[in-house]
Amino acid sequence: MKSKKLFAILTLVAFLMTLVPAMAFGAGEDVAYAAYNEGYSKTDVDDEVLDAGDSTTITVEFRDDDSNRLSEHSPVDEFWVKTSKRTVKVTVDPEYVANKELLEGDNSGFKAITKDEDSEEIVAYELDFSDGPVHVPKGALKVLGSRSEIEFEITSAAACVVEISFWSKNPDMEKKDGGSGEDSLYRIGAVVEIEFESKEGKIYEVNLIPDDTTVTAGDEITLTAEVLDKNNDGISGKTVTFYKSDEPNSGWSKIGTATTNRKGEAEFEYTETEAGDFYYYAKCGNKDSRDSEKKGKKITVEPEEPSVIEFVTDEGKCFDVDADDNKIKFVVKDVYGNKITSPSGCEVEVKVTSAPDDSDLEDEIFKDKDIEVDNEDEELYIEVDFDEVGEYTFKAKVSGASAILTVKAVEVGDPVEIDVRFDEKKSLIAKDADNRDEDADTLKLEVVVIDENGVETDADDYKVYSSNVSLAKVKEIDTGEVTLLGPSDKDDRGVVTITVVDRGSGLTDSIEVPVVGEPYAIDVDYTVSGKTATVTLQYVDDEGEVTASGDDDNYEIIAPEGITIREKEKFDEDSGEASFKAIANEYGEYKLTVVTDEGIAKKFEIVIGEPKDEQKGGKGLVTMFIGSTGYVVNGVPLISDVAPFIKDGRTFVAVRPLANAFGVAPENIGWDEVTGTVTLTRDDITVTIVIGSNDIEVVQDGVISTVTADVPAFIENGRTVLPFRAVGEAFGATVSWDEATQSVTYEL
Repeated sequence: MKSKKLFAILTLVAFLMTLVPAMAFGAGEDVAYAAYNEGYSKTDVDDEVLDAGDSTTITVEFRDDDSNRLSEHSPVDEFWVKTSKRTVKVTVDPEYVANKELLEGDNSGFKAITKDEDSEEIVAYELDFSDGPVHVPKGALKVLGSRSEIEFEITSAAACVVEISFWSKNPDMEKKDGGSGEDSLYRIGAVVEIEFESKEGKIYEVNLIPDDTTVTAGDEITLTAEVLDKNNDGISGKTVTFYKSDEPNSGWSKIGTATTNRKGEAEFEYTETEAGDFYYYAKCGNKDSRDSEKKGKKITVEPEEPSVIEFVTDEGKCFDVDADDNKIKFVVKDVYGNKITSPSGCEVEVKVTSAPDDSDLEDEIFKDKDIEVDNEDEELYIEVDFDEVGEYTFKAKVSGASAILTVKAVEVGDPVEIDVRFDEKKSLIAKDADNRDEDADTLKLEVVVIDENGVETDADDYKVYSSNVSLAKVKEIDTGEVTLLGPSDKDDRGVVTITVVDRGSGLTDSIEVPVVGEPYAIDVDYTVSGKTATVTLQYVDDEGEVTASGDDDNYEIIAPEGITIREKEKFDEDSGEASFKAIANEYGEYKLTVVTDEGIAKKFEIVIGEPKDEQKGGKGLVTMFIGSTGYVVNGVPLISDVAPFIKDGRTFVAVRPLANAFGVAPENIGWDEVTGTVTLTRDDITVTIVIGSNDIEVVQDGVISTVTADVPAFIENGRTVLPFRAVGEAFGATVSWDEATQSVTYEL
């Protein structure tokens, strides 16, 4: 009897226990909740990669300390949900809710989503991450199913990569042993990473983000390009090309490529050893990162620590012992040869190690404020007031490097020579001017007298004569300097002789000054050492005479792939000369183009090592007829599926016959439907046309240039048609039109 009563009692207890979960749903009642072990619990995601706007499901499976799943409908202990992107939408279905009041409180991290504005039916609860990780209160949610799980739906309107994680303690607040709250000890399962890809795919914007705007020579520069669609979503799998210049908007050289990752970012690393200001931009498709003025991102490269010091002043040079501004010049360089012009930052010291007897200069030390900078030559100097006649030895040192120089201080003797020199400029420029005294070109000459020891001093009493005052007359005479005034008529050309006579000694010297026209063209010369060509550019007038513009003119260098441009100097305002170095990756022939800001251009070729075999391409003579599908290539009749036609006064032709005419194989005709881009590739040239764009990009022998069509390419009846004249010129063809036969002809 007792055993039957005991059995009945146990049966009743078991029955009552089955009612506990159901009782948990009663508002305001104490509920039993299931504790879980974060180490045994698991997370899983349906789709790791999906389109932006679509959704996927993260499943969190809760297990206890014995790795057993929780009972179905068991409310769970508190936990936190964290996301790396707060713009991502995370929701949970109401069927997982064990206690609505816990989710709908004033401080809850949940927002109830109803079926519509007028409905009270809740279809989901959205997690609000505006204040950080969302806290799920103890007993608020329950597990369902035999796997004892809770499902969260994830979606993102924008393309991005998001990490979502679940925690038994607040990862932003909790700390353990002084460490981060994100200690994996508190994480439930693994971190879930989901990639939302861009649906758009068409490039709308390219941005360039350098890691640093100031680096040290020899350091690695990291450039990150961001390729976005019109929704500002990153586009993956795109090739980005990076360019560099030493001017804000000219002389771009290709330095490499990289492919965008799933975030739409392409990272490129580049080491720069030359000091100075450099500019970079990234290009993808027909979009690039430059601003409206075509300026790139500026990065300043500073010299490395000093490692070399050298005297510029000649060994054994004689100075005037009575002068107080004698300059001893020297340069400080880093390991890459960059000049350092900040003496205070590199602890330069110059010491007089020996001096004549009775001199107070021995052991004199010049440093800090004693050292000045000649900005024009990027040289450092000290001014020395020699106090005795004789030899002086200087020792300059910096960072363990040193240099020795011995010079002489002498009393200036009687002049034995007078010398007239061009200060910098080599000619006067004849130009039209209403007022010769104000608008005509001027030229300064330096006049010095030299004694028997070679000591030079400015001439202070001399006369100047011009052999032809209509070409050049004396405008002004100062101590050691004479200013000449050129003609005011651009047709006055020739050579004028300027003679200087020293009044005291009667010594004379003459110099011939060319009077030339304004810049008309550019002469090019270059020398090669190894794989480096030093290129010299010289302005010449319309008669081929050396000239200058009077300004420091800038210019753009269009260089092929495999050529890096270094040490680019502007056209000197006085000499009309400019220079740069072209460094080749490999031996071969390279075609370059120089275009000045004034529109003067010069195409030329440099040969570094053994020239490559000349590349051949094209078909020779091609004729097409308006309205006819037949066309002729080098006398051979062929048939096209689309006849050339005239629209809005412009002739258009189909892609395939045009490509065939220019020697482009069918497999080398590229079409990108997403970007609307046609690419025609031959062995020596690549032409890229974007539907709707007037700019046609041409890459020939590595040189990037642009041909601007007056009408863009477009799609007609499902076929891409191109403006015949612009594309023909892009391939270097001579294009002609015959009105009588209504035909167009390309000749390569």
